[in-house]
This record gives sequence, structure tokens and C-alpha cells, in this order.
Amino acid sequence: GRIDHAKNENWAKKALDKTYYFDKAIEKALSMVNPEKTLILVTADHSHTLTINGYQERGSNILGKTFLNYTTILYGNGPGYDRQDSEGLEITDKKYRQKSAAFKESAAHGGEDVPVYATGPGSQFVTGVFDQSFIPYVVSASACIGPFAFFCNSNLKMWTALQLLTLVTIISTISTTKGKITNKGKDKGKSEALLRYYEKIKPSYKEYKEPNTKNPDSQNYKKESIYFIRLIFDYCLNVGDAKYWRYKNKNLLAQKVKILKHLFGNTGLSTKAKNVIFFLGDGMGLSTVTAARLYKGNVEKTDPEAGCLSFEHFPSVSLAKVTRINPYRRHKSKLCIKVNSLNVTVADSAATATSYLCGVKTNQNNIGVSGNVKLNDCEASKIESNRVSSIIRWAQKAEKFTGVVTTTKITDATPAVSYAHSANRAWE
Repeated sequence: GRIDHAKNENWAKKALDKTYYFDKAIEKALSMVNPEKTLILVTADHSHTLTINGYQERGSNILGKTFLNYTTILYGNGPGYDRQDSEGLEITDKKYRQKSAAFKESAAHGGEDVPVYATGPGSQFVTGVFDQSFIPYVVSASACIGPFAFFCNSNLKMWTALQLLTLVTIISTISTTKGKITNKGKDKGKSEALLRYYEKIKPSYKEYKEPNTKNPDSQNYKKESIYFIRLIFDYCLNVGDAKYWRYKNKNLLAQKVKILKHLFGNTGLSTKAKNVIFFLGDGMGLSTVTAARLYKGNVEKTDPEAGCLSFEHFPSVSLAKVTRINPYRRHKSKLCIKVNSLNVTVADSAATATSYLCGVKTNQNNIGVSGNVKLNDCEASKIESNRVSSIIRWAQKAEKFTGVVTTTKITDATPAVSYAHSANRAWE
């Protein structure tokens, strides 16, 4: 948390120093656990507007100047705006504010993707670029806790999710075909065709219960298919609901399993994760990781460009998208027509924590609730179906020992999501 706090003040040295010791904590943890039985994840909730500039010589101090009269590290905005000339100032002091392009009392977050580093059982699912809300399901599937526990408990089979993937394609084909024969416009025709089909099958699926995911060889294929079609429609029609994100990420996990089986003949998950350690560097975007690596070389008096942070040696690396999503604008076919837009492009710590700890996107400044809850809507936050549980709760329900360690207040937005449900992060 202190990395983020320092960046809010444009204090680059302090932010890099906190990142340096954050890396030391990860290094210590690696020496204390069995890497074959422990899933370790390192990521950030969001980035900041910190940039690395200029053409300084190799081995230079990352906190120093370029050939011109400005420092290597600058910020896009923040309280450092008013300082025009750094000549004669202690630019390597922890309280020195790097220059910013625009004034803001507290520097804003950055909106670019954040890195995800993983090692141990389940780390093979950390590949490519995915939504930040996928991270908790990697933990769920690897440690046999939470909504994807069946992945471990069914001999590592993902038939259910693969079936869902097939049905999505079928539904899209049906709606597109029907949409073309209408006279009310292509997009409107698709939406109306989708809803007509939904109403047609609605009476049929009411009698069916959720299929047993542990029995992929069930003879009730038709009944199960109808049930899954219902789920697809339900999720499509309400992106603010937690179920939408459960489905979306279950589908993504299925794709990754399919690719692993195609490439290697198996998922690579030969054992479940006995332990899970989740390290979160608040505000530790890619530019911060790079700057911290160089800072480490400066501190330890080694070649800055040749070194690495401990987690940069992890075998799996990915990028997680932290931006808010408005499916109504994103999907040109407008198949999802009754959406609750998740409202901001560059996210805050409360919304991102709900994403990477609970697996659900939510609105800005909200904690542990779905997108159905708007800011300050206390009554909506009390509705049980609008509350979303974290990986901490999943582990506790599986009778695992859990803990949260933070350098901030336990009621701060990031750690609070592990246990709280609130329509405003300020309601501490």
C-alpha cells in the first residue's frame, strides 16, 4: 500500500524504496515454502503515471537527471507540477517530488494493463492477456477452493466449461441468422431474435436443476444444454451480476485447459496448491517494476540493467486488464441489451481489489459488491445476492488457514475487500 501512497505524492524514491523491500519480502517467502506445492502470485491493482525518460548512460542513478535539466522519472500529474527547475535540489531525497505535467493534489492512477507473475501449481494458467477478474479463479482452480473447486475435485476435467464454450458459439450463430431476415435493422434484429429464442426456451428449463459437474458422462445432455443456454442468456442480460463474471472466467479457464491439452497432452496441473501466497503491490505498474529493478542495482551497487527482481524469475508472466468494461458499447451486435455499465475507465483500488480478490467487476469506490450496487446505495449493498466473496472466504469455507498482511490500515480499500461489503470505500 505504501508504494501507492508515495506515488500519490510524486515521491519516486520513496515508492521505489517500498517496491525494493516488497521484493525482499517475496524473496524471503520463496525461501520458506515448497515451490512444488505453493502457488505464488505477484501483481498490482493498477498502475500510476510514472514514466522513465531521457537517454542517460548505462548504470546511471534512476533518480538522477538526463542530459537535460529534468529527472529520469517524471509523472503525468500530481503535486509536483509547480517545480520548474531542479537545479541545486536534493533530487534523490525520499521527499523530493518529481515533476508532473499537470497539477493534482494527489496523483491519479494509470489505466494500462498490470503485470501478473506466477509460480507453482496453477501458474500455467497465467498466460496471455486476460481480465483482472480472472485471477481469483486461477487460485480457485489450483487450490480447490471457491466456485472452481470442482476443477480439482473432478480429476482435472473441464467438460462443463467446454460445453458452455460450444453453446456460446451456437447461440451467436442462431441470433445472427435470425437477425438478417428482419426489416428493423441488423443490430435490433439480432437483439429481438435473441430475446424471442430466450422466451421460447424459458418454459422448458424451469424444471431442470443445475447439472452435476462431477459427472461429464451424464445422459441428460439435452437437459443440461438447456440449463446452460439459460445461464448464457441470464449472464448476457446483466453484466452487473456476479454470475456474468463467473461464467466469463469459467469459459476462459476452459480455453486455457484446451490449449494446454493440445500442446502438452494434459493441463500440467499434476497436484493442487497446498498453499497460496498472493502479493499485491499497490500501484506497481510495469514502469514501476522497471524503475525498481534499476533502483535495486543502484542500492546494491550492481549493474542495474543486468539485474532482476525476485519475482521476475517466475516461469509464468501475463498482463491483466484493469479498465472498466461497458459491454453495450463494446459489443457492436448489442446482444447484451440490459446492462449495468461498470462506470470508469481508470480504476481505483476498491474496484480493482473486488476484481482480483472476488473475481467480479464492480463500480468505482465500491468494495466486495457486484456492479448492481451503485455508489452510496447502502440498501443495495445489503442484498445478499449483490455481495461477492473473496478468495479469503473461499479458503475459510474449505477449512483452510487464512491471513492478511498489510502496510496500510486493515480498513483501507485493498485489504478491506478480503472481508467487507460496502457501497463506498470511505465508509470505514
